This record gives sequence, structure tokens and C-alpha cells, in this order.
Amino acid sequence: MDKREHGRVSVKMLVVCERAGAPTINGLATNISLGGSRIESAEVPPSGSALTIFTRLPGETEVSRLHATVRWTAPTAFGVQFGSLRAKDNYRIANLMSQSVRSR
Repeated sequence: MDKREHGRVSVKMLVVCERAGAPTINGLATNISLGGSRIESAEVPPSGSALTIFTRLPGETEVSRLHATVRWTAPTAFGVQFGSLRAKDNYRIANLMSQSVRSR
């Protein structure tokens, strides 16, 4: 049984993750929700790391800046929980999720 608070939608979004005092991590977000995202990457930050994620959400032209914390890690992927989202990013993610539900 899935215990997530937020439903997820499958995506393929290139992301750049910045963290204080460490090299930038490039990855591919494979799902997203209002609560967080799964990111595949050759480099995996430690659990608990604070990140700023830069990405262009599907259908958008402006780059979103999402603050997040790493909550789980695997050899080639990690999951993040978003902090407070800006209103426009919250709207964009909610819109993306509603479009996914309508297309099923």
C-alpha cells in the first residue's frame, strides 16, 4: 500500500541540483508531486541534504527553482521532499497532475 500523502505523475525532466559547498548534480526527474520528486542520477547526495533544484516543468518556458531535502537514496536515484513552493510552481505542478489525470 502506498503511504504517500501526494499522488505522483510520471515525467522526464532534466534537473540541476545545487547544494552548499558541493558540486552541482545533474539528473532526470522521473516523477513529481506537490510533495516531492524522484531523481535519477549518477551522483547521489546524502540523505538530509538541502538542495535547490532548477528545472523546466513540462509545457513551461520559465525555469522553476524548487527548494527540497533529500529523503531517501539508492545507488542511482534519490527522492526529495519539497519545501515551501512558490505559488506559481505550486500551480504548475498541480496543473501538470490534473492534466495527467484527465488524459487517463
